[in-house]
Amino acid sequence: MNSELKYEILRHYLLGSITNEQQQLLDQWLQEDPANQKEFDLLCSHWNTPEPPAYILNQEEIKHELWDKLSDDHHLLDQSRWSFYKMLKVAAVLFVIAISSYVVASMLKSPDQQDEQVSSVVTKSNVPGRKSTINLLDGTQVVLNADSEIQFHEQFNDTARIVWLSGEAYFDVAHNPNLPFYVLTDNIEVQVLGTTFNIRNYPEISDIRVSLSSGKLSVRSKEDEGGVSKYLDPGQQVSFKKTTEEFSKVEQFEPTEVQGWKDGIIYFEKAGFEEIVIRLERWYGVDIQATNTPIADISYTGHFEQENLDNVLTSIGFVLNFTHTINQKNIIVDFK
Repeated sequence: MNSELKYEILRHYLLGSITNEQQQLLDQWLQEDPANQKEFDLLCSHWNTPEPPAYILNQEEIKHELWDKLSDDHHLLDQSRWSFYKMLKVAAVLFVIAISSYVVASMLKSPDQQDEQVSSVVTKSNVPGRKSTINLLDGTQVVLNADSEIQFHEQFNDTARIVWLSGEAYFDVAHNPNLPFYVLTDNIEVQVLGTTFNIRNYPEISDIRVSLSSGKLSVRSKEDEGGVSKYLDPGQQVSFKKTTEEFSKVEQFEPTEVQGWKDGIIYFEKAGFEEIVIRLERWYGVDIQATNTPIADISYTGHFEQENLDNVLTSIGFVLNFTHTINQKNIIVDFK
């Protein structure tokens, strides 16, 4: 493994963005020589040193400059000193990465926690009953669901592209291998380079769901910084339980169920009455009240495409045995 490839793999490992292929190469490199394991351990120990001051650096320029200067002098060292020198070189490079990573970490705070030197924050939000499409300056497109909000800096810096999400959104991220794209919620951090995926994070739902359509992404808990990231391939999703702060197993998903909302499809899968009410109120921007409650537990499975609320309630009511009346934005549901 050449030095540049090794550096890139180690960098992705420490930043939590290593791919399965890179992990295999790293494991192979560690097994080739005990000195490699020592070098790796030194890297990890430096990574966990106290945080340096936060100021913005161009990570790639400084990394290459430092790497070149250190490499120019290695021929002056004898073989016995070279192994130790290699470790110092990697540690020095890692220090640069740590500074830049701290910059990213400071930016991963919520917008109101950042200092005034950061560019102004843009907020885009939708009320219940409304969806919108937002085009970011880097070419990324965000489809924002009803009762949802995103925040992002007016100008991305040269370290990372960061968006904060509350609610649900579908992201089509412009590919840029040198500028990772982060989506943050209160509980998790999603990192991608260029990908299409859906995140659902509504306050009344006990889990955050991340579903990948194309590309590749990693998901990790914001609280468990030393934890293992979850990696998704296209067609896979993972959920994060807010109460236990644990991830589910990675699983396949039905595209219509997960992301049909952006195409006007509302999908129910064994939904109870409370879930039905919450989703219809958000979807149509109405208030739904029940004059009495169902006698037994009920559930409903079905989907509607570009359908008006009256027809939706009529269809669901036929299955769940209720009638309804509509008075502008106020809906009365009466179970028989």
